[in-house]
Parts: sequence; structure tokens; C-alpha cells
Amino acid sequence: LGEGAAWFFSASSWEGLFGAIRAAVGSTPGKGTGLLLVFGLLLGLRRPMRRRMKHLAGQVTTPATDSYRATLGTLLYTVLLAAPLPLALYLLGQALQSGDVSPFLFATGRALPFVAWILALLDLIRQTLAPDGLAEVHFGWPSELTRSIHRGLLWPEIAFIPLGFVSIQIAMSGMQLESPEQLQIYNNSFGRIVFIVGLVALGLALLGLFRPRKHVEKPRLKLANAWLHRLYVYVYLVVLLGTFLPALLAALGYYITGFLLAYQVLRMVWLAVVLLLLAGMLLRWRECQRRALQTEGDGESDDAELPKTEEQVRQLFRAAIILLAAAGLYS
Repeated sequence: LGEGAAWFFSASSWEGLFGAIRAAVGSTPGKGTGLLLVFGLLLGLRRPMRRRMKHLAGQVTTPATDSYRATLGTLLYTVLLAAPLPLALYLLGQALQSGDVSPFLFATGRALPFVAWILALLDLIRQTLAPDGLAEVHFGWPSELTRSIHRGLLWPEIAFIPLGFVSIQIAMSGMQLESPEQLQIYNNSFGRIVFIVGLVALGLALLGLFRPRKHVEKPRLKLANAWLHRLYVYVYLVVLLGTFLPALLAALGYYITGFLLAYQVLRMVWLAVVLLLLAGMLLRWRECQRRALQTEGDGESDDAELPKTEEQVRQLFRAAIILLAAAGLYS
């Protein structure tokens, strides 16, 4: 354990990192400058994008100015707000894999895109649940639920991402059959411990965050608590499959199996988040269409058919989402 930690954190292992970055940018200066400009814009425009989201939320809550265009704009801002750091990690990983670097830095380059996907998932969830965001204003989720999860996800994200990076980087160095024996030993000791600690800590944090609250009195809090009760069942299963079970497998000696299981659960959660966003966008589109038809309609005749039509549309949307989920899970 001590040798593995010393190897990972030693200055000699990280030697050449900045030189590799400069070489990658210098090899294609136009592309490198363009990417730096995009990254700078994404960071510099965060506050204006948040103000714009708040403005669009005000439009949605006012029937006279409500439109589906506001929801599309909020979706775009949500993705852009979640993008900067995952994008930077992904590009850094690509630069390290394409350059003439040490095996340690090459393994780092292979690990960073996976870390970027984890961070992108967590950031996308957080930005979707942000105040005046998609979930709260456009999808109609209880604000007490969305804001508490938005705040509560930040610290598990900050704590887990470094542990996840260490675990994945050492796995990329020592999990292959052709890896040097010493690196396989580091992976099976230090890497395994970091993997277990990181997943167990993340699992406990998520269960604590999504656990239904007790002694709820206010009506709005009761509504949020009802959502939490339904959501907790699914979160518990995902946490069990994605954190506790892989950690247990790694502790029992089936480290590669646990590692791959955690990776597949990550893909499953990505699928679930994308499908939730798709379902929310479809229902929101239908709501805007219905309001437009009611505005143009002739009153009672339209109102009589509305519940039946809406139920048929919801069943159609539900069937489409279920088919997409089944195809995605099978893949």
C-alpha cells in the first residue's frame, strides 16, 4: 500500500505533464487556441447564463409569455453549465494519449475521459436540479426536493472525483494482463483500497441525501417527501448495484468484476438521466401544444375530449420511453 501510494504521488511519476500539454497545444496551435477560447467562454459566461435561465423561468411561470422555446433554451444552458470541467478533463486525456509521454501519463490520459464522464453525469444532474432550472420550473418537480438534492450532491461529487481518478488511473496502469507485475501489485493493493473507500463513501452519501425526511408538516414539504419515498426505491437499487456490490466484490477478490460492474452501472445511470430528460421535454412540449390548442379552440367541445386525448398521448410517450430503456439496457 505504501509503495503504491508513493509511486502514484511521486514527482517523478508526474514529470513531463506540463510539457506534454504544451506539446499537444503546439502541435495544432489553431485547434488548441480555439479550444482554450471555448473553455474560457464557458467559464466566463456562467453568470450570464444563470441570469438568462432565471429570466426564462419567469417567462414560463407567466402563461402569456410561456413557450417551448424557453425550455429548449434552458436545456441548452443546463448542458453548457455542466460542460467546462468535464470537457477540460476529456481534452487533457486525449492530449496525453496522443503525445510522446511516459506509461504513467499515458495511463492518466486513458483514465481522464472516464473521470470526465462521471463528472459530466453528476454535473448534469446538479444543473438540471438547480434553482430556476429544468426540473423545478419546466418539469414541475417540487422545489424543496430539487434544491436540496442540488445542494447535497456537491460535496459527494467533490470528494468522490479525486478518489475515482486515482482508482481508474491505477487500474489503467496495472489491470491489464500485460501490465508490469509491480503495477499489478499496486493496483491490487492501493488501487483496490481507494476503489472500495471511494464507492462506499459515495454510496453512503447518496443514501443519506435521498433518504425520506421525517416529521414533515408543511404541505409543500409533504409533497417533496412523497417524491423522495418513490425515488428512494430506485436510488437504493442503483447505489446497491453501483457502489456497495462492486466494493464488496473487490474486497472478496473479484476486483476486475466489481470494476466492470461499476462501469456498466455508470452507463445505466447515464441512460436513465437521458431518458428522464427526454420524457420531461416531451411532456413539456405536449403541455405547450395543449395550451396553444386551448387558446385557439372553441371551449367546451375541446375540453370534453382533452382528458382522453392527454391520457392517450401520455401512454404513447410512456411506451416510447420504455422501448428506448429496454434497448439501452440490453446494449
